[in-house]
Parts: sequence; C-alpha cells; structure tokens
Amino acid sequence: MLVHNCDMSVWRLPEDRDKLREAHGISPDTFVVGVNCANNDAIRKAPAEQMLAFAKFLRTRPDSLLWLHTGVHQDGGQDLEFMAESLGLTDRVRVVDQYRYAAGLIQPEDLADWYGMLDVLCSATYAEGFGLPIVEAKACGIPVITTRCSSMEELNSDGIQVDGTPFYNGVHRAWWIRPDIRELAAAFEQAWEQRGDVDRVKLRESVAGYSVDVVAETHMKPAVETLLERMAARRAA
Repeated sequence: MLVHNCDMSVWRLPEDRDKLREAHGISPDTFVVGVNCANNDAIRKAPAEQMLAFAKFLRTRPDSLLWLHTGVHQDGGQDLEFMAESLGLTDRVRVVDQYRYAAGLIQPEDLADWYGMLDVLCSATYAEGFGLPIVEAKACGIPVITTRCSSMEELNSDGIQVDGTPFYNGVHRAWWIRPDIRELAAAFEQAWEQRGDVDRVKLRESVAGYSVDVVAETHMKPAVETLLERMAARRAA
C-alpha cells in the first residue's frame, strides 16, 4: 500500500524569504514562477504548454522569472534548453544545478528553500497520480496553479485551476487533460495580482491532512492492524 505524506517539519514556511531570494540574486520585486517535475515524458508534465504560457505572460510582466527544478536534457523528455531558446526565454529562465540534480545531492531542506523563494508553483500538467510538489509547495506557504483534473482537483481545490482539452493517452489507456495555454497565461496573471494577499499560514494548514502523523494514524495504522489480524487468523487456522 502506498500512502503519500508530507513531513511538515521539512516542508516549512521560510524564516526569511527576502534574505533567501537575495542570496540567490533575485530581487524582491521579481515575480517567480516555479516548476518542479521529472522531465522524462515528452507530454505529461506539459513543459511546452507551461513555457509558452509563461512567454505570453512575460510580455506584460517582464520582471518575471521561470525557475525550473528538473533535468534540462533527459531521456524521454523535452530539450528544455532548446524550448527556452525558441520562445526567447533564455534570460528569463533559471534551472536547478544540473550536476547536483542528476547526482541526487539536493536535499529536501534545499528544495523547501527553493519553494520558499517562489511566488507561485505551476503544476498544470496533463495528469497526476498524486502530485507531491503541490502538497510540498503549499506546506511551504506557496500558492499553486494546477489543471482541473485527476488528483489535482482535490489537492488544489482552494487554488488556481485551469481547464483544458481532453487528451486520450493510448499507452496509459486513460483520458488526460491538456492545459489550455491562454487560461494558463491568465492564471499567471491572477497569481501576479494576488501575490501580496497570500495567506501562507492558511495554505500550509490546507494540506495538514497529508502530514506524516495524520497519514500514519488515519491510514497506515488501520491498514497495519488489519494485516496483523489476518495473519493471526491464518496462524490460528
């Protein structure tokens, strides 16, 4: 049994958001959109749609930055460097240190700091089995943009959601939703307008139900007890 959870002691509100951003050379006035995804599927994480929508948004909000926590060149994924170049985004896209990312040297605490520097996380993908970055970002007090489909509707019911076009994936034998690019650009604008009104404590509280302690007590404990009872019954028989 797989039950996703979030260690709220790791995914935390930043102690000094401005200091963190200053240490990474980011102005307090710069609007930062983050994307945290595995770039090993050319479609599902919607890199093309998200980057094109950001390019449209950038026309009216030039002091914005797209910060990617992913591999730029990954087997099975998109060439994100070429995509940024083709959209004229090279100087407005930042990527995580590729060596540390590939070598697994980025610690959860590092990622929590990364979330803390964002203004919004964009997880508007075609589909999610769960969507851990959504919960992690909200636990760090960061609002999230998602597609109105699959698990994202539940995890981000109080956040910004975009609609899209049904997309049938024959490999997965499932209907996905391709996020609408115009709606996504409008979602960036909405997040920009609301950036000064974010209740970070409320965002964190909205995912408290996925904390390790709650999940262990509510879901894991009953499951383990049931398994132990069945094992005891088999032995007795």
